[in-house]
Amino acid sequence: MNKAAGILIGLLAFAVNANPALAGGATDSCGKDAQSYASRAFDCYKLARYQETIEICNAAIGAKPRNALAYAIRGRAYEKLDQSQAAIDDCNKAIALDPKNAFAYGTRGYVNDWLGQTQKAVEDNRRSISLMPNPKNAMDYSVRGFAYLSLQQYQKSIKDCTAAIRLDPEDVMAYKTRAYAFDKLGEHQKAIDEYNTIARISPRDVEVYNSRSYSNGMLRRYEKVIDDCNQSITLDGRKSFPHYQRSWAYDQLKQYQNAIDDCTAAIKLDPECAGAYYGRANAYEDAGQYQNAIDDYNKTIRLDPKYAQAHTDRGRAYEWLGQYQKAIEDCSIAVKLDPKDTSGYYCRAWGHGRLSQYQKDIDDCTSALLVVPKFADAYSERGSAFNNLGNYERAIADCSMAIQLNPTDTRAYSNRGCAFGNLGQWRRAIDDYNRALLADPSCVYARVKLVQAHFMVFTDIRIESLMVMLMVLFALAMLSRRSGSAAAG
Repeated sequence: MNKAAGILIGLLAFAVNANPALAGGATDSCGKDAQSYASRAFDCYKLARYQETIEICNAAIGAKPRNALAYAIRGRAYEKLDQSQAAIDDCNKAIALDPKNAFAYGTRGYVNDWLGQTQKAVEDNRRSISLMPNPKNAMDYSVRGFAYLSLQQYQKSIKDCTAAIRLDPEDVMAYKTRAYAFDKLGEHQKAIDEYNTIARISPRDVEVYNSRSYSNGMLRRYEKVIDDCNQSITLDGRKSFPHYQRSWAYDQLKQYQNAIDDCTAAIKLDPECAGAYYGRANAYEDAGQYQNAIDDYNKTIRLDPKYAQAHTDRGRAYEWLGQYQKAIEDCSIAVKLDPKDTSGYYCRAWGHGRLSQYQKDIDDCTSALLVVPKFADAYSERGSAFNNLGNYERAIADCSMAIQLNPTDTRAYSNRGCAFGNLGQWRRAIDDYNRALLADPSCVYARVKLVQAHFMVFTDIRIESLMVMLMVLFALAMLSRRSGSAAAG
């Protein structure tokens, strides 16, 4: 799961109502007391009172040690308090007592997924689904919907959650799962609508605001991201996530110092939080403090050595400092960790280009385009490399594609103008340099090249005029000679 600032999605909670069907043999072994404890525990869980949920389950287990449902509920509460191993241990106990406890399998599957144990998560979620072939109530649909979500079967997840909500309009678990599925499908406004409903049902549920901040961020509603994070911090200021999520929004708004301060606050709350160091590194880089950025990327990578994007971004920071070989080395690690890291290929291509390694530049841009065929910057960079190798027609073709994908790409216009100039097509070069300056009036390269192009057009005109004059003089001289010869005869 990606832990980067702005990319983390708020953890989904199971806010549920008691349902003896989930308890399997636990209800039979504990009788009415088990149902009473389960009801109280679920009520606390619904209100996000996780510590109280654990205490009630402790009492239930103390009274009846074979209470599988109590272990399953307590495991879910431990998960919400970031005590992953305790959550797995409780789910294991619940399953040992009741091998048909779908809730326990679903909880363990979620925790395994969060811990990066993908295969274990898949097996648990498939088992959870198999135990409920024909859901009979809202809770069954909710649990199965969450299992489908974990297996990335988003439409099935939405369908089950919709059935759960139809049966229980206040089933928070179903709303959250459906919202998460909408986010994964890119339907962020629908996700926000779900979170708004949950906020009305359970206004003190911190995770709702964390999750909604992600959805708003995907729609570039940065002020709303900040509002959501503010609400989350007000309700529970002990978590690092809303601080570095808010820092990402500040960074997008170019409020770099606010972003840096928020990540620093997150680090104080959790010194081992890789996402907070990463977020602060991004803010330092955007503020032009490249060495500070590199220092924080170093800390991010120390905490998470397999964080491909951190390697790519550190490589980009090295490029800003002109340390292109270090940039290439970092990006090589990134694409090895994630062969689909287009930014890694592009960043490495840029480094090769600055070192005049143009064929390697072209190869990396091509690799990026194989992953993302409409990557405008990759076309622009490859066009520049073709230009430097003297392949002007290919340069023009790539820059034209970049412009088609991004009509305000100053660099693509400038590079295409340069290619036209190298082919002696100065008027077309002038048109492109003018378009580059229209997109970015501060582009010095385009302005200098525009002057050169005008000079070349002027020079060509002068040469053409001189040639015409010479031809006229030559013709007059020939006529004069013929006239003289005729007179002499």
